[in-house]
Amino acid sequence: MRSPKPRATVVLIVVLLLATLLIPLTARPARGSAEATGVIAFKRGHQIRTVNTDGTNDRLLWTEPLPDSTFRGIRGLQWRPDGGALAFSSDYQQLCSIYDSDIYTVNVNGSGLKRLTNSPACAGLGGFPKGSVRVEVENQTTESQFLIYVEGAATAEVVNINPGAAVAVTFSGVADLGELQQQIVAINGRYAEFHARSDYAANAGDIRELERWCEKHVPKAFDAAKLLNWRPQTDWYNGIGYCGAIVQMRHITDGTSNTYAVGERFLEPEKSLRGEAKADDWPMYNGFQDDLYRSVYYDPSEPDKAQTPKPDVDGVEDSYRFGSSHPGGVNMGMCDGSVTTISFDIDPDVHRRNGHRSDEGGVRQPDHDPEVP
Repeated sequence: MRSPKPRATVVLIVVLLLATLLIPLTARPARGSAEATGVIAFKRGHQIRTVNTDGTNDRLLWTEPLPDSTFRGIRGLQWRPDGGALAFSSDYQQLCSIYDSDIYTVNVNGSGLKRLTNSPACAGLGGFPKGSVRVEVENQTTESQFLIYVEGAATAEVVNINPGAAVAVTFSGVADLGELQQQIVAINGRYAEFHARSDYAANAGDIRELERWCEKHVPKAFDAAKLLNWRPQTDWYNGIGYCGAIVQMRHITDGTSNTYAVGERFLEPEKSLRGEAKADDWPMYNGFQDDLYRSVYYDPSEPDKAQTPKPDVDGVEDSYRFGSSHPGGVNMGMCDGSVTTISFDIDPDVHRRNGHRSDEGGVRQPDHDPEVP
C-alpha cells in the first residue's frame, strides 16, 4: 500500500541542488565526430533518449522503472558540461529515500546510473550491515495516516495513528550507514515537519475571496483546461499574481514604485512553528493559495472586512492579510525592487490602492465574476 503524499520534505533542497548542479539543455557535439552534428537528449514517456541533430541515431539510454502511475518520473534533464553524461531528477526511488526526488546521473552511452543525493541508492543498501530501529511517533494533528521512513530502510511504511495518540514503529533490516546520522522522516501532506515555507506572500490585489476566486475561475475538468481559453483576462484582476495569469510590467500602470509586489504575511506564531496555522500549512510551491498570496481588499460598504496589515497574534485565523511580528508595521517589497515599511494603522483605502496595479487612485470597482467552461 502506498500513501499519496506531497513529500514536501525536500522540495527546497532538490530545487537548490538542481539550480547549482545542472546547466541548460543544449545540443552537444557528437563525441568523436569531426562534423558539426550535435546530440540532443530528451525525455519520451519514462525514457531518456538521445538523437543526432540531423535526426539520425535515435536511441534509448535508460528506462525509468516507476512503481506506479502516481509517480512523476524524469524531470530537469540536463547535460554535463563536457557532454559525457546527463543529470536529471526523479522520484522513482522515493520510497527508499528521505527526499521526494533525488538527482541522478547517467553516462551518454547509458551506463553508470548513479544517485547523487541521499546515496546510496536502494540497491546499494544491501552491502551494509543491518539492524532494527524503533521509532516513537506522536500524532499532534487531526490527520491519521502517515508515511514513515528511516534512512537506510528498504522502504517507507504506512502507519495509522489516531489524533493525540502515540505509537512505536519498528523497522527491520535497516542499513547501518556508519558515522552518518540517519534521519527519520514522518510525512503527512501539509503537516510534514520539514516543509519549505516562506515568510512572504505575493500581492493578489483588491479581491475579497482570494483562494475561492481561483476555485470559481478555473476549469473543473482536465479536458476543459486543455482548451486554454479559461485563463483570466488582465482586466479581471488587479494585483501582481493570480491563478493561471501572467502580469507584465506594462500592466502596472500605477507605477512600479507605487505598487506592492510581495510582503510579510500575518501568521499565528505558535501554530506556525508546528506547521498548523491556516495560512502556513502548505509548502511554498503550491501556487495560488492563501499561504502564498495576500489581499488588500477594502470596500467602504463593509469596513469590517478590510484586509489591512495586522501584527502576528495567536488564536486568530486570518489568512488573507499581510502582517508581521515587528512592533511598528510590515515590510512590503514594491514592484521596482524597493522595500518600505507600512504601518499597521495605514488607511485601508490607501493600502488597497497600493495593492491595485492600475486604478490610478480611483474608487473600488466590483470583483469580476466571469463564466468558466
